[in-house]
Amino acid sequence: MSIMIALKCRRCASVNLQRHGHTASGQQKYHCTDCHFYGTLATKDAEREAQRQLVEQLHLERSSQRAIARITGMSRCTIMQILKKKSFNRSQRR
Repeated sequence: MSIMIALKCRRCASVNLQRHGHTASGQQKYHCTDCHFYGTLATKDAEREAQRQLVEQLHLERSSQRAIARITGMSRCTIMQILKKKSFNRSQRR
């Protein structure tokens, strides 16, 4: 018994997809034969946003930047950039 999973295009929701190589990070790329879209099916935007929210939550809990870097596996420079953007956006609202 085999289960077939229908992959759908992000742009037009068509199932007429062909594999078309890999990205530099190793994700499978696809080509939609209906709308001629090239790219991956799943973006990492949701994963990145969850990681940013985790950094902000740990910062609110008064964890140090080094501790946040150890927990999340991100570099300290990335942690500082996320926190700077957060504080910049907060100051823009006032």
